[in-house]
Amino acid sequence: MLEIYLGQLDQLEHLEIMKKILYFFIAVYITFFATFSIVRYRNMYANYFDLGIMHQVVYNSYKALQTSDWMRFLEHTDPVGSQQIARSAVHNDIILGLFSPLYFLYQSPEVLLLIQAFALGLGALAVYGIGQHVLKKPFYSLIFAICYLLYVPLQYTNRFDFHSVTLATPFLLFMFYFWLVKKYRWSFLFLVLSLITKEQVGLTTAMFGVFVLYTKRKDEKKFGLTVLMSSLVWVALSFFVIIPYFRGAEHFATERYQNINVIQTLFRQSTFDYLWNLFAPLGFLSLLSPAILIALPEFAVNRLSQDANMRNIIFHYTAVITPFVFISGIYGLRTITY
Repeated sequence: MLEIYLGQLDQLEHLEIMKKILYFFIAVYITFFATFSIVRYRNMYANYFDLGIMHQVVYNSYKALQTSDWMRFLEHTDPVGSQQIARSAVHNDIILGLFSPLYFLYQSPEVLLLIQAFALGLGALAVYGIGQHVLKKPFYSLIFAICYLLYVPLQYTNRFDFHSVTLATPFLLFMFYFWLVKKYRWSFLFLVLSLITKEQVGLTTAMFGVFVLYTKRKDEKKFGLTVLMSSLVWVALSFFVIIPYFRGAEHFATERYQNINVIQTLFRQSTFDYLWNLFAPLGFLSLLSPAILIALPEFAVNRLSQDANMRNIIFHYTAVITPFVFISGIYGLRTITY
């Protein structure tokens, strides 16, 4: 009995050491990227697309709260004109409105840059938690969490100003983690937060709903259907009601998908370079799990676009894919080791 107790105590001490190491790496990540982003902004290396736009949306929303001039809430200047327009005429990333109260403390884009670095850094906790649940090995979980913080597409995304969809990376990770541990209310909360970062994120969360149903755990069928239907309703409202209403026309991004030769598009060199940059850092473990299929809609959005920037890891277009590279990588490791 004493030997069993000592063994359990040793495991607990080992687990605490792993957690302290993880907290250290998270703190280093947040400190470095928050400082880097703010210094970059102060030295005028930031861009109007999109930090300037995001800041204007949050600032106007803050002024709406301050003055009760609600016409300014989620409003910014038309990027290709001089008129004031609703943010939802461009993207339905209404999460920006949630940041406006913070501008009562400090009215600067630096607030957004700090939020982004902090949120992305904390995503490592979800990666670690998913690893623990799936692999049951603290050391492997720690390695995945550190690899997440060192993942080049993630760091590039953090470096390139601020984008609301970037926050989908940690939100989707926590959504998946809380589903694993059967805390469905928390999972649904992070689902909602993910949805309001950008209109097309619902396509990916709809696939998550399908994945939940695929697991065939009877107690989760209701949750899976809720996720699936909520996601599809959000996408439908965004693309066919909200954006057309405020824009007076269809989504501007539809121009990127006109007259596409699907075969040539899928098999061009930039596509293979893009996939290499996403999967090679984890040794292609992600391809060994069906969980990677959750990100299939976002892959399609990026790979079929005529905008080559969407297949470049230096921008924010990997934000919705990154969570499932690591989730499927964890499952992939389990596949070959258990």
